[in-house]
Amino acid sequence: MVQFYLLIFGFFLTIVLTKATILIAKKRQLFEANDHRKLHVETVSALGGIPIFIGFWVVVWLFNIPFASYAGILLSTGLLLYIGVEDDFKNTRVAKRFTAQIIAGSIAYYSGFHFGWDTTWWLAIIDYGCTLFFITLLINSYNLIDGINGLAGGFGVLSMALFGTLFLGIGMTQLAWLAFAYAIALGGFLLFNFGEKAKIFMGDNGSTVLGFLIGIFTLKMVQVGFNTKDFEPLLLVATAIAIPVLDLGYVATIRIVKGQSPFVGDRNHIHHLLTDSGLSHPAACGIIFCWMGSLLFLLSLPTSTFHLSTLLLIGGSYLLMRLYYTKGKLFAIKRRLIMKEQEWKNTKWRTKLLSKIF
Repeated sequence: MVQFYLLIFGFFLTIVLTKATILIAKKRQLFEANDHRKLHVETVSALGGIPIFIGFWVVVWLFNIPFASYAGILLSTGLLLYIGVEDDFKNTRVAKRFTAQIIAGSIAYYSGFHFGWDTTWWLAIIDYGCTLFFITLLINSYNLIDGINGLAGGFGVLSMALFGTLFLGIGMTQLAWLAFAYAIALGGFLLFNFGEKAKIFMGDNGSTVLGFLIGIFTLKMVQVGFNTKDFEPLLLVATAIAIPVLDLGYVATIRIVKGQSPFVGDRNHIHHLLTDSGLSHPAACGIIFCWMGSLLFLLSLPTSTFHLSTLLLIGGSYLLMRLYYTKGKLFAIKRRLIMKEQEWKNTKWRTKLLSKIF
């Protein structure tokens, strides 16, 4: 019961901290620069990760969890927050960002968050490399999915609520309260971020920490699955992280095929295709969240034969949605061109010009 009240306190604390961050950012002109991928024209702060971070760790501290059990997580998330803030203002070099992510992944590995393939020295090397790759993949997946208002934060709330429930079910109460605390902090932040016009963005300082936490919690579930031989919870986790990971893989592949760097930004992400097709930010988020929820519902059904088909549905439905909305985008462009042509034909000056010629 005490934990419940602490979570409520953390929710309101994050609201206060987020509001204070918005006011400080306006006073000191701490705003994110626009580029060709941004839909917003007004100046908005991208320091949303800071109030989330503070609200989250204050609640964790109030939970009275032994410091040794989360010291590595605190150090890793602090490093990612610092590099994220720097990147939001100075566009930090890719090499420096990846170095920070590898350091954070290494700290997580030696804190016990890995695949668990460390029974021999050569398997430990493979385990270490795969752990770094996976954590880096999740960090960048959630960083890139943070393209419209409320999307990354919404993914975070749903995923953290799922992790908290799964951890409680297997008796890992400390990790469960960590997951719930972060979900609550994200919820307080979303009050200012969700909607057509956001008052603050999560920024790289928030999305990288979110991706890191989802990555290490997933690794812990993988460990539990291999130890207990119960892989059904892993299917739920795989579904929760599927959309950001598939989106990153698809977009990176397209860029490489085109001869571009996979790190060059564009507007080919699934959320960009939805908004470019005419949907508002809340509508686009709603479609993606309903899609994710439907997949989780299918996996929760007791019939085990649904499991393989649902995993296939994740990839198949993703590609179908991309094709559908890409087609819709092209149709909208074609329709606008036809309307422009018709408008040009009906202009008075063109009529006069044609009358003089003929």
